[in-house]
Amino acid sequence: MDLKTSKITKIIIAVAIITIIFFFLGKTLYVSWSEIAQANIKPNIVSLVVSLILFVCSFLLGFGFAWFLTLRLFNRDITFWQAVRTSAFAQFGKYIPGKVWAFGGRVYFAKKYGVGEVETITALLIETVTSTASAIILFILSLFTYKNLNVPFNMYLLLIFIPLSFVVIHPKVLTSILKTLFALLRRVRMLKRNIVLPELQFTSLLVIYLFYFLYWIVHTIGFYFVTNAIFPIPFCSALGVMGAYAMSWTIGFLVILVPGGFGIREGLLTIFLQNFMPLSFATLMAFVGRLWTTIGEILYFFVSLIKKQ
Repeated sequence: MDLKTSKITKIIIAVAIITIIFFFLGKTLYVSWSEIAQANIKPNIVSLVVSLILFVCSFLLGFGFAWFLTLRLFNRDITFWQAVRTSAFAQFGKYIPGKVWAFGGRVYFAKKYGVGEVETITALLIETVTSTASAIILFILSLFTYKNLNVPFNMYLLLIFIPLSFVVIHPKVLTSILKTLFALLRRVRMLKRNIVLPELQFTSLLVIYLFYFLYWIVHTIGFYFVTNAIFPIPFCSALGVMGAYAMSWTIGFLVILVPGGFGIREGLLTIFLQNFMPLSFATLMAFVGRLWTTIGEILYFFVSLIKKQ
């Protein structure tokens, strides 16, 4: 199969996945719309505003400060606001199939601030590993709010995955993971040359990992606020909603074929949220979550322009 045919096939598969998932979600929403209408929803404006403030703050923590610290691993003289702009300007590239533009956008804008292609790609892969690991931990913590899962099972998962996450970010292990990812990128022709990795320090990686965990905490609290603004959820279930969003977003991001996790994220979020609200509202919140993300990313973009170079 040649490169052109391969690209066309991937696009067809991506469109098929998105169409099928959104068809079923749309059908569910249509059938149960009367239930939603009867609820006479009056969105809480204060909660919506707070959710967007938390969204921007979380992005400044994760795609701003944690990203800044990651780039600084390579001794590059880049400022915090320059790091913010590289992520903000490239944010919308994730909606293009293949994730190449999400990565390529960061590489392009980081280069304007003196950060080389090799360093940016390495930093992006470090971000992916640490962000994914922290999202999984948050999701496992959220399982304690699921009534159909017992506490010992959740404890076993925590006892396995928390130490495992620290092992994953150990320089020796992370270097092996990065080398594997580089080989994969070369195989799909997203990378054309070999990369020599810098010497990574565990302390620095641990700080970055903790900042991404903090990013997920703040970000998903924001989603809890936007959810609570439409469908009141007890505070005791907040962690469950937070974990649901973190995990569905992460899986959607990792599915390379589907741009922006379209369909994948909404489908998983609907499944997870059913544990805390009726299916009709879970489906509605999946769509609201997408809108919330888009508005939040636009706000983050404008915030990145506040500080002049």
